[in-house]
Amino acid sequence: MENIFPLITAHSGCMQTPPNSLEYIVKGAEAGADILEVDVNATQDGVPVLFHDQHIWLSPHQNVRVYDLTFEELQKARMSQADQKILRLEDVLDRVQSARKVLNLDLKSPACVKPMAEAVKFRNMVDNVILSGCDRRYAVFMKKHYPDFQVLLNADDFPSNGVGYEEYTTRTCRDAITASCCGINIHYKDYRPEMLLYARLRCLPVLIYTVDNFEDMKTFAMSGVHSITTNNVATLVTLKGFLSLA
Repeated sequence: MENIFPLITAHSGCMQTPPNSLEYIVKGAEAGADILEVDVNATQDGVPVLFHDQHIWLSPHQNVRVYDLTFEELQKARMSQADQKILRLEDVLDRVQSARKVLNLDLKSPACVKPMAEAVKFRNMVDNVILSGCDRRYAVFMKKHYPDFQVLLNADDFPSNGVGYEEYTTRTCRDAITASCCGINIHYKDYRPEMLLYARLRCLPVLIYTVDNFEDMKTFAMSGVHSITTNNVATLVTLKGFLSLA
């Protein structure tokens, strides 16, 4: 049976674009990514925004939570630091839908969940969205209150306290199953073939992040993982074409 090349997920800021920007969305889609990842936060006035950090510096001595600022205050603070506006989630939903891509929403705080869900549902885009950034407890909450969304389990880091990889694999897959997750999202340094085999036997896709080295891309692409997240989308697309001709 011919191997299917993994889905290509564009890491936010891929192709040397500003993270969580329209330029990133456009270039990631044009480069050939199947899935586009953005970071989702929320402001005090309930606006879901594309912003990675949970805090922002208002001054060299004042650090505040994003959720404690209104969208206008957050935008003003950002523009005073960098020449890049903060986008609302709704600013990119239509673009992603028109490009026929899937959006991976990496949830950065519990405060963003409700406004995120409302924005996605308002545009009938639940089927175009996958949620990440969820440990087992977070995933259980999401599936209980928002069962129509697809949720990935973010695997814990492989512990350095003597726990064996077999135990780590078993626990990770069990967490994904009990939380009704659609797959496992795992850092490439914590991934081993044993994880894929165990998960596959339980019908759990394995997605890995964030792979930028060409040789690593080749190894993972041939291993059978479901998706590879990368900053170097064009390189991974080129590899896909090369392997399809081999």
